[in-house]
Formats: sequence, C-alpha cells, structure tokens
Amino acid sequence: MSDAVPVRTSRDPQDPPPDVAARPEASDAPARATESATRRNVKRSIKLIAFLFVFIYFGLPAIGGVGRAIDELSDIRPEFLVIGLALQAASWICYSQMTRAALPAHAIPLMRLWRIQMSTKALTNVVPAGSAAGSALGYRL
Repeated sequence: MSDAVPVRTSRDPQDPPPDVAARPEASDAPARATESATRRNVKRSIKLIAFLFVFIYFGLPAIGGVGRAIDELSDIRPEFLVIGLALQAASWICYSQMTRAALPAHAIPLMRLWRIQMSTKALTNVVPAGSAAGSALGYRL
C-alpha cells in the first residue's frame, strides 16, 4: 500500500483552474475570430459561386422555354415595369393598412405589419398548403 498515490480532494489556490491550460490567450481571441470569420466568408462565397455556376449552366437550360423567356424580357418597356412594381408595393401597403384597421388603434406600427404581411405571403407561396401555414404565421407574429 505504500505505492498508493494520494488523492487530491481540493485544489491549491496557487494552481490555475484545470481549463485555463486549454484556453487560448485572451489577446489571440480577436485575431482568431477575425480569421475564422474571414475563412467562413470565403468558403461561403466559393460555395455560392459554385452553386450559381451549376444552376445557370445546367439547371436553367433544363427548364423548357427559358431561352425564349430571356429573349422576351428584352422587349419589356421599363416604364411599365416601374409602374407595375410601384402599384404592387402600393397594394401591399394598402393591404397592411386594411389589416391595421381591424386591430386596436396603434397596436402595431405600419412597417412591422408590412413585414408580417410579407412573411406570410412568402410562406404561402413556398410551402405546400401554404394558406394554412401563412395564416398561422401571421397569427403568431
């Protein structure tokens, strides 16, 4: 029994905590965070460029009639495009105002209500059976 190593039950106040040795120096933290953020941004950019390349050169040609549609886009009159976009934005604002009229006075600011309307519209267009999901999202928000 003389070979037994004594079990240390308490830590000496002079010893650093056990996890301090594993921690990097505090002065290195901002440099490492910047380096990892930069590396993350570069990786994300490379992935995005690769995706767009594959989508443009392999995905779009697989969809029938894309070439003809792109040619027809050159025939659009810019003034009608601007008028159409302005009227669409005005209709979204009017719809938000209509929803705001159904709520108590000054309950939700107009821009927040507009963002809620846009969120529900996007969800409705993306999710199958989106009307139910969009209505539920609008109610929750």
